[in-house]
Amino acid sequence: MGLTDHLAFEGVYCLIPVKESDGNTVRQLCGRPAILVTFLTSRSPRAPSLNHCTEVGKALGRLHLVGLNFEGFRANDLSVESWRPLLAGITENFGSIGFEQICNGLMAELENQLNYLRLIG
Repeated sequence: MGLTDHLAFEGVYCLIPVKESDGNTVRQLCGRPAILVTFLTSRSPRAPSLNHCTEVGKALGRLHLVGLNFEGFRANDLSVESWRPLLAGITENFGSIGFEQICNGLMAELENQLNYLRLIG
């Protein structure tokens, strides 16, 4: 949430988390964390032109430049490094019903792919 606040403060048109009166943005919805965000008023072009692409490129460039002085940090939960714990969680949750029997060879293939990605990455 800090990044979107930072971007908005710097004039980047982006979703902004809606804060409660106590300043918190994260709420509980059905027992899970949830965030309400503002709505962006815009329209998608039916036939994007070169000009549209140019403007998107400029906006992305500005977003990245403005983001350079953002001091927050958050690890990427979807990086290759996070896949192995995710894979371990799958085997823990499904191990009791014979997950490896249901998906013969799947675990070995996923391990091979993770090892390969680590080598090239």
